[in-house]
Amino acid sequence: MADPAEPYGLRADVDGYLAATSRSLERADLVVVDLGDMNRAAWHARVAAANVAEGDRRRALGRGDEYLAGLGPPLAPDTLLLGGGGPPPPPAAPLPPGGYERAEVRAPP
Repeated sequence: MADPAEPYGLRADVDGYLAATSRSLERADLVVVDLGDMNRAAWHARVAAANVAEGDRRRALGRGDEYLAGLGPPLAPDTLLLGGGGPPPPPAAPLPPGGYERAEVRAPP
């Protein structure tokens, strides 16, 4: 969602992600979700002042926590929930064989 105060003018719409995840879990055996905020914060940290970068990181972590907390109650007891994250590769990092590929699948409304 647009937010001029966030890195690159975007932030995750946690409620929207929760709704889409819930719909997807009804039909799929595997659902992968990336809010994108941690990557935007990490990329922005390369050009932002340290205090600005730290604020970006903390807000991104907070939205991730909010998302995970919102997932908890509706999950079935036998559901495996994995969380992870990390910074993007350094600017000079070589591409792995075959390069990077990103696929995006959205649940229909």
